[in-house]
Amino acid sequence: MVVAPKIATLVETSLYVANLEQSARFYTKVLGLEIESQLKGRHIFLIAGQSMLLLFDPKYLKHEHDEEGEKALPQIYELGKTHIAFEIDPKNYDEWKETIRNNGVAIEAEKTWQKGNRSIYFRDPDGNVVELIEPGSWPVPRRSQSSRMMTRGLVWMGVRTKEFAGMVKLLRDTLGLELTHAEEGFAVLLTGDGDKVEVFGPNWKYNKHFSSASVVGFLVDDMDEARKRLSKAGVELIGEAKKGENRYAWQHFRGPDGNIYEIVFDPQRP
Repeated sequence: MVVAPKIATLVETSLYVANLEQSARFYTKVLGLEIESQLKGRHIFLIAGQSMLLLFDPKYLKHEHDEEGEKALPQIYELGKTHIAFEIDPKNYDEWKETIRNNGVAIEAEKTWQKGNRSIYFRDPDGNVVELIEPGSWPVPRRSQSSRMMTRGLVWMGVRTKEFAGMVKLLRDTLGLELTHAEEGFAVLLTGDGDKVEVFGPNWKYNKHFSSASVVGFLVDDMDEARKRLSKAGVELIGEAKKGENRYAWQHFRGPDGNIYEIVFDPQRP
């Protein structure tokens, strides 16, 4: 018997739907998935946590197959109902129920499994059964067990400076950042990739724990887990995590060098 290499993860699930736009609205509005890419009439691809949900119009695929002949990839050309499940955080279980109902979607069933984790069942516009399930049913390793810190990039920089006007002018006029907000003693600028730079004057009322050193923000994909790991490592967290619009959150901490740093959670960033 040939021993197969180890599968890394399940990376995508495909659904074949009658109306791409209607299905995409359901998965983005009700479940909060983000559109990664789309080809009008053919497909809409959505980001679902660490994997992808692919929506296809089977009529387009059938036409594509007829044109490409033997070169066409194997696809499904008919509508058919299926069952997909998305894992959710247990602390958000009741919030998910409220969100589903507030979007006019009927919850068909709830289930508490032998291990105590729970599921919510409902249907998408094509009649597919959608399940939201808490962790615990399957013997799969948790991501937090396999990575030391879920840092995805540097996405924020802040600086408190006596030369407020000169710093804003440098960033905007010389380095070409876009000034998106300005008031006395505070300015927000964006890079071309959407990374944020905030400039604070010496008398700005917030973030007074900042020195003249620049503060950088590390993008993480789980704020609670990141805070736990910092605390476990003996790192000083400065205050509680702050929350902004659309679940945006940030937490300042003091590094071993005495400087202030930040972790950022931004569900709008891929």
